[in-house]
Amino acid sequence: MNKVEQSAGLIQTYSGVHGYEVLSVSVSGDNARFVSAGGDKTVFLWDVATAMTLRRYSGHNGRVECAVFGGEGDAVVISGSFDSTIRLWDARSQSTKPLMVMQEAKDSVTSLVVTGAEILAGSVDGRLRTYDLRMGSCYIDVVGREYKTSWSATERRC
Repeated sequence: MNKVEQSAGLIQTYSGVHGYEVLSVSVSGDNARFVSAGGDKTVFLWDVATAMTLRRYSGHNGRVECAVFGGEGDAVVISGSFDSTIRLWDARSQSTKPLMVMQEAKDSVTSLVVTGAEILAGSVDGRLRTYDLRMGSCYIDVVGREYKTSWSATERRC
């Protein structure tokens, strides 16, 4: 029987910012930062080395179900919420206002995946939306058929 060695203990603690449960954590490609999102309607951008928050993004009207990195060099934080919106935040600037707000979902946004310039969003309304940021369009996948809507990025700025 092999003996499993115990680790030396806790490496780092990240605490004291979320007022409610943490619902999502996503790590940047270089492992230097991560985002956490939760029931307190906020998204935090963290520095791994210092265990300090770099930004606090607020603006959602419901708990934040998911948050991920996107863009070149993970320059954008994307969050999906119970309030049916997706918000894009600039992770490089000091601004805490969203770059863009997408409001096509009819119910809670529960999952996000970023591939290149596309954001795939799953929602409780039973739809999978693919936002093509280069083309300014949103494709909605429904069992048996596909819908396409267009929107202007300038119309979605806050």
